[in-house]
Amino acid sequence: MPWSELMNRKAFAQTMLLLGTVFCCAVAASQTGANTDVTLDRLAKAAKVYFRDTAELPMNIAVTTVVTDAAGKLKRQSQGSVDFLFHGYNPRSDKGTFTVSAGIFKRGAMKESMGGNNAVVFAGLMLRDGLQATPSPEILQPAGAGQPFIVRLNATQCQAFKLKESSLFPGNYCGRWEYRLTESGNDLRFEHFSFDSAGLPTQAKIAYLGDVQVLGFHFDEDFQQAFLPGDAKPFLLPTQVVTTITTDRGMITITNQYAPKDEKAVSQTK
Repeated sequence: MPWSELMNRKAFAQTMLLLGTVFCCAVAASQTGANTDVTLDRLAKAAKVYFRDTAELPMNIAVTTVVTDAAGKLKRQSQGSVDFLFHGYNPRSDKGTFTVSAGIFKRGAMKESMGGNNAVVFAGLMLRDGLQATPSPEILQPAGAGQPFIVRLNATQCQAFKLKESSLFPGNYCGRWEYRLTESGNDLRFEHFSFDSAGLPTQAKIAYLGDVQVLGFHFDEDFQQAFLPGDAKPFLLPTQVVTTITTDRGMITITNQYAPKDEKAVSQTK
């Protein structure tokens, strides 16, 4: 998953291009018969609406990084902010792109934000490709009125986990994905996405902790529905992504909080 950096005296910018990858998944189905087909059809339609291409949307990311040792003692805590230019999800090429930029003194915050930024695009691309490649993902029906649907996709064949030391995100995304949705009238609304990497534990050298055994790599992302100017269809924006890297020598937790730079440019209702 290539990425490049551009730096001059005043700015440090990074552009990330993520390619949607079709994973071959096999999981147990929670439903049988026509109801499963109807549910998958609704899910696929909702994904095409919410995870689609859009005009560029400038956002700000507040980045908080917390590093603790194996005993849970705080080793490091930092905060910063970076600019995030979101380009949406391209249904024609199954690519998602974004640009992250910050002043040269915020280089650390920009790099630490990248894992969460990847998750923003990955959440949409994986759902589109995963449904195409998986005939029967696990779908858990709501336990009661107002409770969410749970959709799970689980990859059965994954390469060895590799962590990119300089930017704290995997070289490949393979493992277990989970989406939480609720019904809004006749529509399904995405609320939450989580990911747990497979291929662990493994040895790695990572920032702040050094040589470690990586025990877990986890994403949690919360979404918000928004309407953009001139577009009658709802769009999905990130509100928060929490990246957690668990090792035998401690834990790194990175929280990205997203907000449109111009609050008037988006609305929660039509």
